[in-house]
Amino acid sequence: MYFGRKAYFLTIAKTQNITKAAQLLHVSQPSLSQYLNRLEEKLGVKLLDRSYLPSQLTEAGQIYLRYVEESMAVEQDFEKKLEQYKQRQSQTLSIGIPTQLMPIIFDNVVQNFITSHPDVRLTIKEGTSLTVTQQLIREEVDIAFFHTKERDDRRFVRHIYGEESLLLA
Repeated sequence: MYFGRKAYFLTIAKTQNITKAAQLLHVSQPSLSQYLNRLEEKLGVKLLDRSYLPSQLTEAGQIYLRYVEESMAVEQDFEKKLEQYKQRQSQTLSIGIPTQLMPIIFDNVVQNFITSHPDVRLTIKEGTSLTVTQQLIREEVDIAFFHTKERDDRRFVRHIYGEESLLLA
């Protein structure tokens, strides 16, 4: 995050001392004084009353300080929202699907998910129900579809998608 020279004024205001502010900012005291002089000249008002020790903000300086703090907060909020957006753009969801269920799950679930969430990158790991279950336990996948008789395994949040019957003739 880059706040430019706003951080200079903020540091001067907080320390009430140009020399201390220069040390904290890792700049020379004369260059920081010049920065403040140019800023005051540009704004047409005195921001800092240097006749006091420690220096004190003038009324205009207090107004400018509020502006700097508010604008930095807006910039931080923007950076946070931008980062959240970038993360959403690069989200990946990993799904474990047993090979024998791939046609059913892919056609009915995965295609709908891709259509509804085009910004999410999807990875699919195939295997047997046992390997997919192990992938979920090892957190190698976020979601898994599998066959199991264990309906009360408390490690999983279970949603029954469908049940199959095997008929022998």
